[in-house]
Amino acid sequence: GFFRDSNKAYAKAKKCESTYLKLLMQKDKQDKAYRSWVRHWFKRLDPLSVMLIGYGYKVWPVITAFALLIAIYWCMWWYVESQPWNDSLAVSICNSMGPHFSKIDKLDHLLASIETATGILLVGFLGFVIANKVRNNS
Repeated sequence: GFFRDSNKAYAKAKKCESTYLKLLMQKDKQDKAYRSWVRHWFKRLDPLSVMLIGYGYKVWPVITAFALLIAIYWCMWWYVESQPWNDSLAVSICNSMGPHFSKIDKLDHLLASIETATGILLVGFLGFVIANKVRNNS
């Protein structure tokens, strides 16, 4: 395949890989090979995570994941910090793009760092997806 066909072929390959590992897990469970089942379970996380973020060529799953990250931390800031909802939303958006520890009083700095790291990774991955779309003219 070429360009769009290669994207679809990659998605199909990841789906087939996930199905194959699922079948191996079922076989391991029947054979009571629990170590092998755990190993295949961890291996299956790779194609599932690739599916979750849109196979590296879909924009909306990445945007949805970023919006979900902001929503989860918005609720946490609102609940823990006891700030108005709009201030909590602003803190969540700002902290997802870069660390703003001065705005975080009561919540653990580790959680704030996780939000920042995840947000930066998602924005970087979104840039990768857009660059591939430009390169492929799709």
